[in-house]
Amino acid sequence: MLKNGQSLVILLLVFIITTSSWSENFASGDTSLPIQIKNDARYWVQGFLQDVDFEKDIQYLGIHGLIYIPPTSYSQMAHIPFWFKQIVGWWTEGKISNDELLYTVQWLIDNGIISLGMSENNAPVSTSTNAIGQISPQLEQLYVYALELINDDRVNYGLGPVSLSNNQAAQVHADDMLKMGTLSHYLSDGEKPYMIYTRFGGLGYVAQNAAFDGYSNIQQCDSLNVICTQIDPKQSMNSSEYDMMYNDQASNWDHRDNILDKHHTDVSIGIAYDKYSFYMTQNFENNYINYTSPITENNGTVSFSGNLTSGSFQSIGVYYDPLPTPETYQEHKNDRSYEMGNQLAIIQPPIQAGEYYAPSNETFEIADKWIQQGNYVSVSFDLSPLVTQPGVYTVVVFLEDSGGQFPVTSYSITKSSPMVQEGFESNKVYYACTSAQLTQYNQLQQQHDTLKTQYDGRPSVAASDQEYQQDTQMYNQLNSLQNQLENFRC
Repeated sequence: MLKNGQSLVILLLVFIITTSSWSENFASGDTSLPIQIKNDARYWVQGFLQDVDFEKDIQYLGIHGLIYIPPTSYSQMAHIPFWFKQIVGWWTEGKISNDELLYTVQWLIDNGIISLGMSENNAPVSTSTNAIGQISPQLEQLYVYALELINDDRVNYGLGPVSLSNNQAAQVHADDMLKMGTLSHYLSDGEKPYMIYTRFGGLGYVAQNAAFDGYSNIQQCDSLNVICTQIDPKQSMNSSEYDMMYNDQASNWDHRDNILDKHHTDVSIGIAYDKYSFYMTQNFENNYINYTSPITENNGTVSFSGNLTSGSFQSIGVYYDPLPTPETYQEHKNDRSYEMGNQLAIIQPPIQAGEYYAPSNETFEIADKWIQQGNYVSVSFDLSPLVTQPGVYTVVVFLEDSGGQFPVTSYSITKSSPMVQEGFESNKVYYACTSAQLTQYNQLQQQHDTLKTQYDGRPSVAASDQEYQQDTQMYNQLNSLQNQLENFRC
């Protein structure tokens, strides 16, 4: 039997859900929520997080359109009724659904019990989108200003400007950094920038800069002895851009090199801030393929077709990352940089008649189709032999120009389960050789070359039956060695 307090909480929860006019915005089924929000909620219920910390999670729900936060002057939560913390506790224990929690939060906002959101008078904001996911006009103006700063730096170094991309991965990343209160190249669910970029429809290559301005310890701003200046986003953008260009030694000047990369064609911007914290993401893109058939993966077959706007087709690499998790974020959230995952294979064009690929210390796979006709390219290859474990498989296409090789795709494919068993060997794949195996191959090649030199030096017509038998024997040996070389696999 429930105690009286628990009965009251359930009645209030039922009342909120049945009377909420917002419930019609939900699709059928339980809405998914990031695991980090549930972890924060658990800490909040247990008293390890303050109300202001959990407020950021509620703002995150508004940013991603899961609840509607109306424009208001900036304020923090009002007094929180005891029963709301009880409901959140039940949610963390799985006793109520995600939708039921969201209904309750929306009811609290609609009835003015909690107040948080965007400003209509140019005051600091912590949400970047409205209820239907549209970017606010104020944020669009900040994007334009950030683009001007980037292009001013590029022009000063003799480079052409980049265009503003509408890919939303940069904004999602900035929102997430504000929510977590941490400058990071990893999303709080463990995703790397190229994974998020693909998830939001990116087909080019992406390279990320991330910046922070403000107070690292916001709690000090609540002290009567400390006066904290509120964030001015344009000032923060100016100082962040300057630091990335001229104070970047701690990051080995990677941020500046990214801003000044001559191969970049576009950039998408992410900006998120509140009273005392400012976060910015610059996702630089290389877009060099006008796709006639965009890059896709279907049952293991990766394919794309299109016309190159510059450069010549060079190679394709496939890289592997484990499935992203919040634990990945916790392990890497303070890393100054990020890298592509482990290289699994290089995709090579089909071999011509009479030719063969020599073994290598790198794994490579023969494509099913590889067409190059002027600027037109069309490629397809089988990814499945490489998918031996769950994870993210990223396809990187490389072009080449007078400046060398550069990437033009970072297309990430998530596989929740293997497509082949560990240890499976495909006849399309030349697996990486050990040094001992390469030595064995080189010995075969040397035997073949020595014997061929001897054979080529013999008379074209045998003078005796004995010479004919010797010629035949050497010819058969050459064929045997040639077959071993062509079929040598590691």
